[in-house]
Amino acid sequence: MLKFEEVDPRISLQEQFADDTNEAVILMILFTMNPEDVEAFKAAWAKDAAFDRAQPGFISAQLHQGICGSSTFLDYAVFESVAALAATTRQPEFGPLREAYPDSATARMLLFRRVATPNICVGEAKEAEVERLRTRVAELERRD
Repeated sequence: MLKFEEVDPRISLQEQFADDTNEAVILMILFTMNPEDVEAFKAAWAKDAAFDRAQPGFISAQLHQGICGSSTFLDYAVFESVAALAATTRQPEFGPLREAYPDSATARMLLFRRVATPNICVGEAKEAEVERLRTRVAELERRD
């Protein structure tokens, strides 16, 4: 069964689930396990991700493996909001999926939001910006 450890000692994952900002959220999970459990881990993760994909508010997920035969994995999953992620974890099917992971697997989870850095990367689009872009697209469509 999958074990969990907190990443940030100042705020638990459960406390993060109280966030009520209606913005996309990124769930980052760092998984470690014994090397002999990698294939069982990947099979369990695939079932877990398929379940998540069917949930309202799920946007995407991507699993990454450390190079050179590492048995460390990074899961990068995006949900429309913390509420959507939290609702997924409350589904009756969610708990049993944890049991499919190998006993040596440990998950360290934390929620993130993108941060805008000028000329480097974009942050989350705010409602006013989204509305401005919709208006601009409508103007361009009227021209055609």
